Amino acid sequence: MSKFLVRFRSLSSEGKAIAILLFLTVVPFLGLLPLFFFHDAGGYPLGAYPLGWLLGSGAGLFAYASIVYASRYLLGGKDEKGGSLGLTLLLTFARLLVYAIVLVIAAICTFKSEWFGGFNAFNFWTAFGGLLPMSVVSIFVHFVEVKAVKKEKPDEVIEPEPGSGEGAGE
Repeated sequence: MSKFLVRFRSLSSEGKAIAILLFLTVVPFLGLLPLFFFHDAGGYPLGAYPLGWLLGSGAGLFAYASIVYASRYLLGGKDEKGGSLGLTLLLTFARLLVYAIVLVIAAICTFKSEWFGGFNAFNFWTAFGGLLPMSVVSIFVHFVEVKAVKKEKPDEVIEPEPGSGEGAGE
């Protein structure tokens, strides 16, 4: 266990967020797995719950990866020029499109499965729930990272140079 924690601590903030998101994808999916063997009274397969979670979580992982890639591309490294805004906008629209596709497919499977010929493999509510951890995890990891940076480097007070215009000549 300590080997895992040492490796986790050595990851970048993006790596930590992806590891947490993968954990939040796999553990609930495994918890929902027994539902594959049951149906409700109306014949709705309860296996749609874990598959909806997997669909939503996969879209959330794609969304986070596209945010990280777009920000790295746009900002560039220390020695390289930043990229164009076009790719960032394209990834933003792709992210929104993936959200819409996931939610529309899950909604049709849940509420109007006859439109897909009775195909009801995904549940809308669990697909929606699978999309939510990405936002929470990215905010949490960023908050922890900012706190760690502030602990390492306390705010420095910069003294103005004499004759720099502040208070001079008044």
